[in-house]
Amino acid sequence: MLTAPNPAAQVLVRGNVSHAQGIGGHSGRALLDMLFASASLTDLVMRMGRVCRHAVVDGGPLAHREEQAPSINSFCMQIDSPLDWHVFTLWFTLLLNRHGHKILRVKGLLDIANSDRPAVLHTVQHLVHLMLHLQAWPQADEASQRCSRLVFITEGLGLNAVEASYAPFRNHLEDTGH
Repeated sequence: MLTAPNPAAQVLVRGNVSHAQGIGGHSGRALLDMLFASASLTDLVMRMGRVCRHAVVDGGPLAHREEQAPSINSFCMQIDSPLDWHVFTLWFTLLLNRHGHKILRVKGLLDIANSDRPAVLHTVQHLVHLMLHLQAWPQADEASQRCSRLVFITEGLGLNAVEASYAPFRNHLEDTGH
């Protein structure tokens, strides 16, 4: 099935664009719009946020990927309190060092303590791309609670293991005043 590798992806059927019919009733126009849509950083972050909310709130296809696909998992990790940048980067570096071969992709919108601007994280396995800082929070997030959201695509590594590594690490370093 096409949705198995990435259940949050929009699937459209290829064919004559004027007659193309996508899964879910998308028209040929929708296919063209999707292919040539704006790829601004803000648009990508907004789409990522919608995927996370669908997975977590609605019990969408990302909510329980560990049970459905034993090798490839996709999940969203949400951290509600602002991140201590030093603690987060140390933990994330250790996570990539230990499990980088299992982490296919990570995309994240980060709420960093003492910063009004969100940061965008993008990694592919051990490679961490340059951190980008948005000028402001996406409009959809303004009304909701600001939090950090990380979308992981992994092989043989699940949400429980990642969360279990972060919480005690953060708590220990915050307790000791790192």
